[in-house]
Amino acid sequence: MLALHPSSAYEVDLAMEHIKHAQNDDMILFDRNYSSYRFLASLIDLNIQFTGRCSRQSFKAAQRLFKQSVTDSSTVTLFAKGEVKKKCKKLGFPTKITVRFVRVRLSTGEIEVLVTSLLDEKQYTAHMFKELQRKMFLRISTRKNIFL
Repeated sequence: MLALHPSSAYEVDLAMEHIKHAQNDDMILFDRNYSSYRFLASLIDLNIQFTGRCSRQSFKAAQRLFKQSVTDSSTVTLFAKGEVKKKCKKLGFPTKITVRFVRVRLSTGEIEVLVTSLLDEKQYTAHMFKELQRKMFLRISTRKNIFL
């Protein structure tokens, strides 16, 4: 069903409407603007696997991976705080989630940090995320320049 929303609508709220239609074997891929605690908690609550890019101003664990070059991956437990915690409780989302941050060096030398629900570092290596990132965001960058 097509639904139009005002330009002031919060993209994460709109995305949360879409993820209700995800299947058990789907993995949601998203860009920087969606890496909020509430969005990640909603995906975990629905048992949906995900991987998304983080901005340099996002979670502290992501900020650390942007700044250092020793660790490729870090699994952390995040806690909702303040208004986010209240909103999560109201929506029935967890106020504590465990996610993995993965540091990827692009061919340009630029560093990207991804957040994912795929916690097993042996099964899902940092190299696999580098390849996923390359494929995923190459397509997004290409599509941004296509006008229908």
